[in-house]
Amino acid sequence: MPPARARVKEEHRYSSGILNALTVAALVVAVVAILLVVTEGGSPALPPSTAQDMVFAPGGTTAYVANGGQVDQVHLRRAGAKGAPTSLVHSISVPGGSVTHLAVSPDGRVLLVATVSGSTGTLALVDLASGNAVSMLYTGGVVDGIAVAPSNRFAVADFGGPHTQGVVGVIRLDRLARGMPHLQNLTAIGVDPSSLAVEPSGKYAFVLDHGQSAASPQQLSTLSLPPLSAAPRSRVGIQGSTAVAGAGLLLSPDGDTAYVGGNLLNVFAVPPRLLPAPAPPAGIASLAGYTAQSMTPDGRFVYLSGGQITAAGGTTQVVEDTSVSPPATATFTLGECDVPLVDPQGGEVWCGVQYSYPVVPVVSSLSIPRAGTAGGYTEVINGAFLAGADEVDFGPGNPAKIESVSSSGDAVSVLVPAGSLGPVSITVSTAGGVSVPGAASTFTYATVPVVSALTPSRGLIQGGTGVLLGGSGFTPSSVVDFGSHPAQVLEVSPDGKYMAVRAPAGSGSVHVSVTTSQGESTPTAANVFHFKKIQPVVTGIAPTSGGPAGGYGILIAGDDFNGATAVYFGLAPASHIVVSSDGQYIGCTVPAGIGTVDVTVTTPSGTSSNVTVDQFTYS
Repeated sequence: MPPARARVKEEHRYSSGILNALTVAALVVAVVAILLVVTEGGSPALPPSTAQDMVFAPGGTTAYVANGGQVDQVHLRRAGAKGAPTSLVHSISVPGGSVTHLAVSPDGRVLLVATVSGSTGTLALVDLASGNAVSMLYTGGVVDGIAVAPSNRFAVADFGGPHTQGVVGVIRLDRLARGMPHLQNLTAIGVDPSSLAVEPSGKYAFVLDHGQSAASPQQLSTLSLPPLSAAPRSRVGIQGSTAVAGAGLLLSPDGDTAYVGGNLLNVFAVPPRLLPAPAPPAGIASLAGYTAQSMTPDGRFVYLSGGQITAAGGTTQVVEDTSVSPPATATFTLGECDVPLVDPQGGEVWCGVQYSYPVVPVVSSLSIPRAGTAGGYTEVINGAFLAGADEVDFGPGNPAKIESVSSSGDAVSVLVPAGSLGPVSITVSTAGGVSVPGAASTFTYATVPVVSALTPSRGLIQGGTGVLLGGSGFTPSSVVDFGSHPAQVLEVSPDGKYMAVRAPAGSGSVHVSVTTSQGESTPTAANVFHFKKIQPVVTGIAPTSGGPAGGYGILIAGDDFNGATAVYFGLAPASHIVVSSDGQYIGCTVPAGIGTVDVTVTTPSGTSSNVTVDQFTYS
C-alpha cells in the first residue's frame, strides 16, 4: 500500500472503518448479559486459539467441520441453546493427517483444507462443485493460516510451523477449469506466522508473525499482493509491520480496521497503526488472552473467544460493539461453548455444530429519547433481533412493562417506569443475550413539562374550543400543539400547573404536547384530544321579536358556535355575523321576514336543531 495514499486517506478510512466495524460488535454484545459473568480470578482462562476448524458455506445452512482426517459436511438447523441442530450430509477424506484449517470460497465452489502430521503439513483443494474431488496443492511445513480473497479469484496461505521461518503464497482459484492451481508468488515472512486475512480489493493481505525470531514481539505485517496477471515467480511485497499482542485476525467489511485479540489497528496506514483499545468489561481484568474469533456480516460486532470457563461448563466471552470508538465491550456466556461463530446471515451464533443461539439484540433508536421522571408513557424501542424480548430495563434494576413485540423483531413497545433525573441505558434481553448500551439506546429522565389532564378532552373539528391543560412545568413561553397543529395560549397559572389554550382546527384523536426550554411533554393516554363534529346549540336569542323589514341587531346565545359559516331566520340568511372567542355568542343583523321562524346556526360540524328558545317573531 503506497505510503502517499495512506497519508491522504488514512483518517477518512479510519473513521469509515470504525463505523462499519460497529455493526459486527453490536451483534455480539447483545448476548452479553444473558447468563453468568465470571470474574477473572475465579475461573481458569482458555488459551488463545487460531484454528479454523469450522467454516460456513455462503448460504449459512451448511458448514464444513474438521473431524480428524476428514471434513464433515453438515446441514444446520437452528435448535436453540440446546439440542443437536445438525445432520451429517457426507464426509470428505483428506490425506496427510488431522485437519487443522478450513476456508471456503465466497461462491461456495472451493474448500481449502490444511492437515498436519508431526512436523509436516499439507494443503488440499476440494472442488465442491465437481463431486468433492480432492487435489493436493502443497506438502511441507505446517500450514498456519488460509484466507480467500472476497473477490473469489484467489486465496493466500502461510506456512512454516513452530519456530520456523514463514512463507506466504498465492493460490489461483479462477482457473479451475484449466486444471488444479498451485502455490505461486512464494515469499518469506516472519517466524511463526499465524492468522491471515485479505482485504476486499485483493491488493493487500495481513499476517500475524514474530519477525526475525520466535523471541521477537508478535507483529501485524502488511503484504502487497502481485496482480493476478503477474508471473508466478513475482514476490509478495512486505510493506510494513507493527508490534501487536493478541490472537486471531479479523478485518472490517471495508478492510480498513483489523482486530487482533482485544486490539484495533488502522491497516490503511503503512505500517498498520494501533487505535485506542476498548476497555475490558466489568469482571475482566484484561483482554490479552482473548482471540478475535468471529464478526457479524455488517462489521458491527466482534466476538472474542478464549474467555473463562464457568461452573456450568461454558465460557464467559467478550463481544465488542464497534459502532462507537473505541468499541464498547460486554461479556456473554454460551453454555458448553468456547468458540462463538456468527453465521453468514448474522442471525445466529454457533458453538461448533452442536448448539446455536440467537444473536444479541440491537437497539438502534428510541421513539422518545427524553421524557419526564414520572413514567407511565409508551416508548417504542427500534432495532433488530428483538423477537422474544423478555425484559427491558431503563437502567440497572428498573424494568419496564413490555406491551408488545413486533413479529419481525424490529420493535418493542414498553410502558416506561418512573426514574431519577439523568441519562440511563435501555437494554433489551432475549435468549440471545442483552443489548449493548450505546448512544442510540440512551434515555434521559428530565424535568420536562407534563400534560396530565385536558378539560374538555374533545372539541370542534373547526377549532376554537377552549381547553384547560393540567400538569406541571408550564411557562408563559410554552408552545402547545394539538398533534401537529399549534394552539393559542391564553393564560398560564403562576405555579405552572394549569394553562388555558384555544384549540386549533383538526381531525381525529391527537396528543396535546407542551414544549418548553426543558423539552417536550410525553404523549400519554391522559393528554389525548378528540376532534369531533359537535353540532351547535342555540339556548336563547335577544330580542325575540322585531319588525318585518329587518336590518337591526340580535344576540344569539348557545354553545359550539366557533367557525360559524351562516345564521338563518327560517330560510333567510342573516348578515354581519360576529362570533365571540369562546364560541358561546353570535351577533348578526336580522334579515327581512314574516311570522315566527327558527333561528339556526351552521358550522363545519353541522346545523343547530330547531327548539322553542330559538324562535323569532316578526311583528
